[in-house]
Amino acid sequence: MSFTIDRQSQDELNLMGKFRQGSVYAVFNQVKTRSGEQLLDQLFRNPMTDAAAINQRTAVFRFFVEAGLQFPFDPRQVTLMQEYIDGATSQSRMGTLGTVLLKKSLSTLTRDERYKTLIQGLQATIMTLKKCVGIVELLHTMQGPISNEQPKSGQFCTRRNYLL
Repeated sequence: MSFTIDRQSQDELNLMGKFRQGSVYAVFNQVKTRSGEQLLDQLFRNPMTDAAAINQRTAVFRFFVEAGLQFPFDPRQVTLMQEYIDGATSQSRMGTLGTVLLKKSLSTLTRDERYKTLIQGLQATIMTLKKCVGIVELLHTMQGPISNEQPKSGQFCTRRNYLL
């Protein structure tokens, strides 16, 4: 079963008003990063139709709200990390090494800022990963709604089988 809705119905129901006060989207939009916004857009554009999956997702959201947990990520650090990773994945290891050496040389010879940006991206990645580890360790000590489930295909889980 699939659920589709035309643009006029979306507008009349005030579902996707990203910047409109009172829209359903605006009520749920608590995201802090561009990736979070993209995920929320995807969730709204492709709603679930399976009752069990809807109930499981609701239980996960309820768990985080009732526990008062918030993700301690700095949006600027997440953006720097994403740019760093996106830039690093487009080359081979030797290409990446050559790019880093070139940026370092240009930084030393001229006042080129690309090496500094590269280092900031690396530092942001390290900090964000440390915060991820902290969240996983905290979740490990708590009894969550899906803590005993085995991971399904496509889910990002730690070796302790926790959905992030």
